[in-house]
Amino acid sequence: MTAVELDMMQRRIVRRVAEKHMVLIAAVGIYTIDNNPRAKAIRDTVLDIVFSHPEVIQAHGFRLDPAKKVINLDMIIDYDAKDRDAIFEQIKAEVREKYPNYSLEFVLNIDI
Repeated sequence: MTAVELDMMQRRIVRRVAEKHMVLIAAVGIYTIDNNPRAKAIRDTVLDIVFSHPEVIQAHGFRLDPAKKVINLDMIIDYDAKDRDAIFEQIKAEVREKYPNYSLEFVLNIDI
C-alpha cells in the first residue's frame, strides 16, 4: 500500500466514525508488530519492565531497529499518578539499564 492509499484510508476511517458515532478522530496510526525472535524477546522484556509500574495504563507502538540500535515505544501513564514524568523517566532508566547499547525513543502519550 502506498502512502497516498494509506492517507485515503485514514480519511475514510475518520469520516465513517464521525458519521456513525459522532466522534472526531484526530489521527489514525499504524503500528507494525515484528515477531522475529530477537525483537519479540526484547519487546517482552521491555513490556515486563513497563507494566511492572501499576500507573501505566497502556503501552503500544513497540518497534526495534536492530541496525540503528533504537527501541521505540509509546505509553500512557495514569493522570492520577503522583508524578507522571518521574515514572516515565524511571521506566526509561530501567530499560536503558537492561539495554545500554540501544537508544530509546519513548513517547509519553496523553489519554483523552
